[in-house]
This record gives sequence, C-alpha cells and structure tokens, in this order.
Amino acid sequence: MEKEGPIYSFDEMRKLLPQIDSSLKDFFNQLYLLAQPFKHCEKTMGRMKKLMVFLCYLLALLNNSKINFFKFDLAYYLDSVGTSNEGLNTLASIGITTTARAVNNKKRQCSEAHREFVEKVLENRSESTFVLNVDDYHNVHVPWQPDTTSTSWAVHIATIIANPCPISTIPRNGVINLKIVDDELILKHLDERFIENLGISYHVRRRNYMGKCSDNKVIERLTLHSYDDRLAEKKNDKHIQNVILLDFTESNLKGIKDYTKALQVVYNQKPMQEYLSNNAIPIVADWPGQFFIRKAIAHRLLLNNEAILSFVSAFVPMMGPLHVSLYGRKLIFLKNSCLFNDVYKGIFGPNKDLGKKPQPWRIDLILHVMHMAWLDIADIVFSKFGHTCKNIEYLYLTDLLSNLISLVLDVCAIHHQEGNWQCKDKVSNSVKTT
Repeated sequence: MEKEGPIYSFDEMRKLLPQIDSSLKDFFNQLYLLAQPFKHCEKTMGRMKKLMVFLCYLLALLNNSKINFFKFDLAYYLDSVGTSNEGLNTLASIGITTTARAVNNKKRQCSEAHREFVEKVLENRSESTFVLNVDDYHNVHVPWQPDTTSTSWAVHIATIIANPCPISTIPRNGVINLKIVDDELILKHLDERFIENLGISYHVRRRNYMGKCSDNKVIERLTLHSYDDRLAEKKNDKHIQNVILLDFTESNLKGIKDYTKALQVVYNQKPMQEYLSNNAIPIVADWPGQFFIRKAIAHRLLLNNEAILSFVSAFVPMMGPLHVSLYGRKLIFLKNSCLFNDVYKGIFGPNKDLGKKPQPWRIDLILHVMHMAWLDIADIVFSKFGHTCKNIEYLYLTDLLSNLISLVLDVCAIHHQEGNWQCKDKVSNSVKTT
C-alpha cells in the first residue's frame, strides 16, 4: 500500500481498506447508508461517492502520505480551473490543499520533463517523416460576464503536434515551387487532364465504382464530423497514438504573425533545427492555417521579407480531406440554404426551420436526403430534358445534385477514410475540375 497512489473510487476504497483494518468495514457501511442510496439515482450517487472519498481523506491523519498526495491533487485541479494563488494558499492554511508554490514547482518540473521527452523522441525519429498539425482550440464554454480584471474567461489556444510516420524523410530541395503560382503548370494540366473530363459528371463516374451501403455504414459516414465522444463509435477516433505534443500555447491563430510564431515553436526544438535544414515537413491544416502559412512562404520567397525567417519554406501546408469535406458541405449549404430549408420543411413539417447555422450533423443529414432522392430520379430527369439542355436553372440544379453534393459527401468518408482508391483515382479529375 505504501507505494500505491491515492484511491479516488469509493467502491475500491470500501473494498480494499477493510482488508487491512477490519474495523473500517462498519465505518464504510454506515457512511454509505448516510447517503441514502435507495432514494437517489445512479448519477446522484456518483457525486455522493466523490464527496464521501473527500471526507474520508479529510478524516485521515494529517501526517499520512496519502493525504499529502490527495491535497496536492486537489490543489492542482483547483489551479487548472482558475483558482488564484491567494485562494490556494487560504485553503492550504486550513489544511485542505497544498500551497500555490508547491503547485507552481510541480508545473515547472512537468514542463522541463516534457521538454526533455520531446527532444529525445525527435532525436530517435530523426530518420522518419513528420506530419505537423497546427490548430486552434477555443475554451469558450466559460462565463462571459466581465469582472474587475477581465472581460471574459475565454481562452484561445494553439495546439502544435507532430505525428512521426514510418517512411523516409522528405528532402527539402525542390519541395516548393519558387513561383508559388505557376501559370505554365496550371495551363498544362488544364489542357491534358481536366478539360476532357468536364463533360462527365461525378454522378456518372461514381455509380460505376460504388456498391450498396449498409445502414450502419451510412450512419458512420453521416457522423463523420461529430466530435461527441459519448458516441461509442467515436471513442476510438478521439485518441491519436504516438503523436508528439510540441506545445499548447495561448494564441488566436488569426494571421501570418500568429502562425509563424507557432512554426517558430517547432523550429526552436534543437533536433528540429538540423532536421529542417535538410528536410521538409507537411502541415495538415484548416483553411486559415494553410492560407496564412502559404502567404508567409510567398512573402519570404517572392518579396524577400526578412521579418519572416527562412525556415518557413521547409513547411508544406495543405488542407486535409476532413477539412475539405467540412468546408465543402458548409459552403454548399450556405449558398443553397433556401432550397435545403424548403426540403427540410417538406419532410419534417412547415413549422420546422432548419436555421441559418445548423449543426454539422444536420447539414450532413439534409445533404444525404437530397443525394438519395436524386439517385432515384436522376435517370428520369435526364430522359425528360436530355444532357444538352442549356436552361441555366436546370444546369445549376443538375450540377448541384450530380456533382457538388455527391463530392462533398464522398471526398473524406469514402475516398480517404474507407480507402476506396479505385473510386478516388477515377473521380479525382472530376473533384479538381468541379
């Protein structure tokens, strides 16, 4: 027991401690009955058990090492939720927690240990390719009422993580086109790859390579953008294994300056300085991330802006398929919100309004309904109007239903997540053309 940490489960404490001291059995039984377990629901009893654990630790001897551990954990938690140093010291003076100084020392030790751990992992993976992710985290679920020192408790955080991949490094030389926007290369691919595919809709290409889909698979695709970890199907998606958390720092990530500061955090790692001098690192980012990083690279290479350090050209920003799908679905909904709202009312009743900014799962649902309805009537519509009708409304609606909606539903859920590479290869030109 002396080498074990504190116990925070009342059921475990009630089972384990009477084995050491049999006189504690009646104590735990009476304490449990005082909570009136037969009158409370399971959720309420869960909170009561946490309170009983807290009371047990306070009743224990003050020189017990487990109590010191518990007091520190409590102080560490209160500090993480915004309790001031004065508040911690007040609680420490009455014997409930440790002091704010002890918490700050522990935080400093954790920071140093994490820095050494990151450097060690980066050195061990120096022969591998790293994929970087820089994204924002907004802690907005806090009180917004101003007080004497701040207008709100909301905090904007930049999360910087690196994912080592089991492939060889990417050489830095030639990884970025020095023209940034190469008009000759664009014209070449337009002529050789895209123009010839403009007349073939994604709907036609798709049905030649897509089979039937089960109901479970449909639900999985429709919850692609759901981040609720209470869904059993989503629990495995909430954990990223073997990634390296480089930093978790306060930043708005609203412009070139903020993103270059985030990249500076990566470059400041000692193993990364030598790595970036010879190799490139892809950055999977959302739209603002890839835009501002590209802009920083263009300022450095084309305008020779010395305020932006040269190491930024070692990063290759790109939008991942998840962000392409999410932004695509949102954009299509916003541009055609009146149409989708009428369809929604036709299904769920005239008094039901889809709203101007519905949740992503609701957008996915209405897009899926439109897509499935179009699959049933597409051949009939084309047989009535033909493929050469030039009416602008007809062309817009058929393009929306045959190309855009199908594309944004498939680009991440099928092409990327399910690894349907045959379908992806055949329709990639349609995706880029559309």
